[in-house]
Amino acid sequence: MLEIREIKTNRELKAFVNFPLELYKNNTYFVPPILSDEIKTLRKDKNPSFEFCEARYWMAYKDNKIVGRIAGIINNKANEIWKQNHIRFGWIDFIDDQEVSSALLNEIENWGKEKGLTHIQGPLGFCDLDKEGMLVEGFDEISMMHSYYNYSYYPKHLEKFGYEKEVDWVESKISDPNYPDRLKRMISIAKKKLSNYTSVKFKTPKDVFKYRADIVKLLNTSYESIFGYVPINEKIFDHYFKSMILHTNLEYITVIKDPVGDTVGFGLAMPLLSYALQSTKGRLFPLGFIKVLKAFKKNDYVTLLLIAVRPDLQSKGIPIVIIENIDSNFIKNGVKTVEVSHMLESNEDVQHLWTRQFNARQHKRRRCYIKTIK
Repeated sequence: MLEIREIKTNRELKAFVNFPLELYKNNTYFVPPILSDEIKTLRKDKNPSFEFCEARYWMAYKDNKIVGRIAGIINNKANEIWKQNHIRFGWIDFIDDQEVSSALLNEIENWGKEKGLTHIQGPLGFCDLDKEGMLVEGFDEISMMHSYYNYSYYPKHLEKFGYEKEVDWVESKISDPNYPDRLKRMISIAKKKLSNYTSVKFKTPKDVFKYRADIVKLLNTSYESIFGYVPINEKIFDHYFKSMILHTNLEYITVIKDPVGDTVGFGLAMPLLSYALQSTKGRLFPLGFIKVLKAFKKNDYVTLLLIAVRPDLQSKGIPIVIIENIDSNFIKNGVKTVEVSHMLESNEDVQHLWTRQFNARQHKRRRCYIKTIK
């Protein structure tokens, strides 16, 4: 008999977060999150996104065994900015049983209906720094800690229940970070044009945090027209990035300043933690943090997480300079593989930069679904 229970206690929340470890225990490509961070993100008293979000969580049980989970999120700021009446679902996982998946989605749809909302969309999180998009291509590729992995039956379930594609993101992999000759020429031209711009190098995490306010402002300006983006504040920035900045190689972080000293570009990459997290099952203690720290410090596989450039300068060579600043350190440190984080499929200019200049291979595609609530 199927039973759907809403999460009410911290103990139940822990079970909610741990469920994928059981579901994917024999899967080579699934990567658990850092479980303690995941719990903080889902707790109202820990995640600053709850200043403008509401959330409820459910788990599905059969014969008293957990067989699925889902989160429902109402992002009031997103609804206001984008003039919509949407409810989001995220953190969705389930066995290959349509009774289970439909019951979980129905909980979110019913809550949305109670709230007078018109559409359900997802997978999405509290903000754009959360995991987003259901994997629809690339099921045989290693996942990243900050993106969803799911079985190939997931999209089939959603489409059967009337969910349709809203947007897709694509991800690419670069097997050789060395610059081809044509890119070297582009970099040389860009640097000459931008000779009065400054690339900031960081010696300590404290140096990075001095730019926190500037980076947040730049992110909000750069991404404001991107699908579903909601402005973040410094508390949200710290929630998602502070631990990463404290431990990652600072050579993989760059800030670009214009001639008057304004921050106009930001790039962030980090070593791939996937294999370390697989071995620790997402747990930092008692000894898991040692493997994670080793992966932070010495790793030939990295992830380029984001690049942000002030809109009026996005076609002026700043992105090329950011990439060169970070990639030159990849080469120096013996990096062999670079994973480029998800990009909207409509952002063809950025995709072409990777595929044409770095011979990147598109290896994953993930999708945000949408459905009218009836």
